[in-house]
Amino acid sequence: MIKSIRKILIWFLVGLVAALAIFSITLGGVIRSEIERESTLAMGVNTAIESINVNLFTGHLRINNFIISNPPTFSTPHLLKVSQLQVETPPWNLFSNVVQLHKFAIGQLSFNIEQNRLNNNLLVVVKNLQENKQKQEAQPDDRAEKRFQADLVTVDRVETIVKATIFDQVLADQTLAVNDLRFEGLTSENAAGVLLPELLRKVLLESIAATIDPEKINVPIELPDIIRNL
Repeated sequence: MIKSIRKILIWFLVGLVAALAIFSITLGGVIRSEIERESTLAMGVNTAIESINVNLFTGHLRINNFIISNPPTFSTPHLLKVSQLQVETPPWNLFSNVVQLHKFAIGQLSFNIEQNRLNNNLLVVVKNLQENKQKQEAQPDDRAEKRFQADLVTVDRVETIVKATIFDQVLADQTLAVNDLRFEGLTSENAAGVLLPELLRKVLLESIAATIDPEKINVPIELPDIIRNL
């Protein structure tokens, strides 16, 4: 009798582990689709994630190669690329309506600013974000989806490549780099938390604003403040 109960418990645990593993894979696909969809709508350019790994046992999520494409007419490979993003929270927090993230860390963020004879790729996306923000304010987001808070966000390195081109000829090319960025209180103004795509957008915009120096890069002097307020 005891052996039978033990076998039942073992098979139950094996089934539970398998179910959680399958659910983790499914959840990763849902998160990936949501981030790509919301980011594309907000920025007006294509966004893509190479892969997402979710581990419900440890409360760990890893995003690999999140890429924001350039608007049309620009030649650089992309506007922005996040090589790796890691998020951690105790597993039991995942059952809360508002998930408090204990870790939100970006490895390397590569950022291309390109000025051609017609426009600037960053300014195009900033304009798209401004227009999308106005639409969101007119129609507040009340979706009953899980929301997140992050007290501290870290970025190991931001590399910014600045290019000026005309008729595909490079007129100027410089690289700027900033290491060990830390942001606190990005979600503190909203006790109800924010959706994961919105949190990611806040982090990326803060990282961009922190590395743009209008004295070194040919962009409007007020651009960093505009980006922070998006």
